Amino acid sequence: MTARKRKMTPADYNLLELYRQHRDEIDSITDPTSLFILAFTNRLGRIAVDELAGDLGIPPKNVRAKLTPLLRGQLMSETKETLSVTPLGKRVLEELGFFTPPAPPSERPKDSEPPKQPPKAPTQVPGSPDWLWGVITFLGTGAIVLTGIILIGVFILPDWLNPPVPTITPRIATSAPVAPTLAPPTQAPAPRPEVKIEFVAERTRLEPGECTMLHWQVVGGFGVTLNNKSVERAGSTQVCPRESTAYELAVDAGDTMKRSTVVIAVAAIAVPETTRTFTPTSTRTPTPSRTPTLTPTRTRTRTPTPTRTPAPITIQLTPVADAFIVRGCPSANYDGDTLAVASQYGDPDCGQTARSLLRFNLATLPPDQIIQSATLYTYLQSGTSGTTTIRVYASLDGWSETTVNWNNRPSPSAGFYDATSAAGAGWYSWNVTLLLLEWYKGNSPNYGLILMNANEASSEYNYRVFRSREHSVSSTRPFLRITYQP
Repeated sequence: MTARKRKMTPADYNLLELYRQHRDEIDSITDPTSLFILAFTNRLGRIAVDELAGDLGIPPKNVRAKLTPLLRGQLMSETKETLSVTPLGKRVLEELGFFTPPAPPSERPKDSEPPKQPPKAPTQVPGSPDWLWGVITFLGTGAIVLTGIILIGVFILPDWLNPPVPTITPRIATSAPVAPTLAPPTQAPAPRPEVKIEFVAERTRLEPGECTMLHWQVVGGFGVTLNNKSVERAGSTQVCPRESTAYELAVDAGDTMKRSTVVIAVAAIAVPETTRTFTPTSTRTPTPSRTPTLTPTRTRTRTPTPTRTPAPITIQLTPVADAFIVRGCPSANYDGDTLAVASQYGDPDCGQTARSLLRFNLATLPPDQIIQSATLYTYLQSGTSGTTTIRVYASLDGWSETTVNWNNRPSPSAGFYDATSAAGAGWYSWNVTLLLLEWYKGNSPNYGLILMNANEASSEYNYRVFRSREHSVSSTRPFLRITYQP
């Protein structure tokens, strides 16, 4: 086959615009052989696949492999084994600098139109065949294209994909700054008082038919239950279990349940067993003697006599020291025949908050006893109208009856042990069993009690006056009643 004359001249082209508009097409022809096949077919116009393989000296199956991306990218078309370049392929070749061959005479412009000057062919080395010169030109053009694409990927594309972030210069206000409005601080919720449980049994081992007493005292928390039955915060109950039983005292502490358990063990009932003795059946022997059969006997088990529980003992203790202090007169000591508790005291010179202090000596209480209850009693002499809630706290510091004042006052415990609503004159009481148990067992030092108004911070004129240990009417002096089991 006679080789056709081919002319391929590079021209100026905008590589950046090429890559933007025909990125997919360019990617499919970056292979030098595919690019050459496209340019070669465009130069010839139409050519059969076998003829193209013969001209290139490439096996037909290899030509097919190179044609696949060109046909898939619609840069070339194939009709009955004949290949041609599509308009899209021609446009890509023009962008790459490969010019379309001169049109046939029938398609040339009229005489009125000035003839277009054909592009100047590159200088050809004398004696070299046309196809070799085409290959050299193709490879040179492909190298330029690849170099341009690499330069775009390294220097230009990063700026397109990651544009610089504009710098915003803050505008300086010329007017006077406006002071920010501060929201009022959120007041933290007051901490909940610690839940304290004292739950004891007089006896934890019983014989069948015996009973015992359960005693409890709860400080803080909400509802109280004993074996899932609602009970008061302080109390006692008698139990007579027929078998070993666990008693659980539960306190609702808000976010959890506090529990204390007492187990009462009941001894098993001894059931007497009858012991029978049998003799073997007599065996007949030549001797006429006979072995007598013995009558079975019964062994008796004696039931032990139950131990009698001694009766509980109740004692009354009078204070060994009492006084009250007033915030309005912080250096004054009030050791007289009355005790005052107030949010606003009635003294015209020393108004404001008042607290009362009492201390008892527990030396007369025998050791190793089971404390069942402890109750503080005071006699209300006078006060303002209405009802006032008075709480009892433990004193955390020592104090002297004759020198204590508001400046050197002892600190109260974090939580109160009991509260009582006081109205008119008469006796009022507070359950302090749990606090007494702490003193009696040595868990806390005995610095006495503090009576305080439940609403000390109120500015309302409100006070209560109780009689002290120095009062002339001895039957109305305060006392501590304790019941214990020997």
